Amino acid sequence: MRTTKLTFKKHPRETGLRAVGCSRQSIDVKLRKRTFGTINAPNWQTADNLYGVSIMVMKTAEIIDSNSNCDWKRITFKARFADPEQAEIWFQEHIDALLKMYTFRYEDSE
Repeated sequence: MRTTKLTFKKHPRETGLRAVGCSRQSIDVKLRKRTFGTINAPNWQTADNLYGVSIMVMKTAEIIDSNSNCDWKRITFKARFADPEQAEIWFQEHIDALLKMYTFRYEDSE
């Protein structure tokens, strides 16, 4: 069974005083060169010091929230990872199931 190909792009590294509290880089997750998810790097506010994963999806009858002004929402998963490579593997393993469950919302092209 062929899986969907994802690409990953690191955010620019923080500099100056901002780098003190946010020294690691988050990573955009892309499908067909369009960003739909993020591997969130831990920072000074992250209690467990682990990476997290989230995706942007379009709202449906089953996926709703209290903001009626926006037609999409961000879903953050409970999965936590010690390093970003593990999070990339998680995305590769789950992308086909995510595509069946959700309609992704993509960021605008740069």
